[in-house]
Amino acid sequence: MPLPADATCPRRTPVATVLAVLLLAAACGGPSAPSSATYPSPAAAASATERRTATPGPSASVGGSTIAPLPSGPDALDLERVADGLDAPVGIANAGDGSGRLFVLELAGRVRVIERDGTLLRGPFVDLRDRIRSGGEQGLLGIAFHPEYGANGRLFVHYSRAGDGATVVSELRAAADRRTADPASERILLTVDQPYENHNGGQLAFGPDGYLYLGLGDGGLGGDPHDNGQNTDVLLGKILRLDVDGALSGDRPYAIPPDNPFAP
Repeated sequence: MPLPADATCPRRTPVATVLAVLLLAAACGGPSAPSSATYPSPAAAASATERRTATPGPSASVGGSTIAPLPSGPDALDLERVADGLDAPVGIANAGDGSGRLFVLELAGRVRVIERDGTLLRGPFVDLRDRIRSGGEQGLLGIAFHPEYGANGRLFVHYSRAGDGATVVSELRAAADRRTADPASERILLTVDQPYENHNGGQLAFGPDGYLYLGLGDGGLGGDPHDNGQNTDVLLGKILRLDVDGALSGDRPYAIPPDNPFAP
């Protein structure tokens, strides 16, 4: 998700970064996307600079569609499978708690955990399928862990609401041992109606300023027919910034950053 031009992003490991890209590519195939995640081995990455041939690499298939060949030569990547058994993975995050665990979003509404050693835990970290509408570009679309998650157990999710598909951003609380989160702890922060089933956006992330950012799509159909992206009176087609730690703003369960020029 884009951040302000002067913002700096937290440092990420190559494994998490590349795995996130591959899981996002899997999401483009919808529910039939591959159920495994891969990342480049360090030895392969180190040796890639020694290759000088430019012949195309093998093609890959995502959701039944063939995508561009993997690069070879100086830009070659060798991929190593690290987890099987995922159902339509669409996102990945690290809690920043020192555990080394990766949290993978499944479109239907579960968050799965890959341990530091590559083991995919059988049980979900949290299961929200009973409140999510999934399929196509709707489902469980984003997750972000509070910068102090290790101490406070707070995390945030973005999903499409069962029934009408409206965007929901809510807060959850993890158990004391941080092994699971309780669906019953949900506190809804924001709800945005969606006119169509596509372009619903999704990524959540905390910026270096401590605010929670949400990249929200324009609401759907081709060419943004309602001009939502150009209309500052609607939230669709915007990057939203929520202060989840500040004093509440009126009846909102979050605060509006004081330097927001579009605040009501």
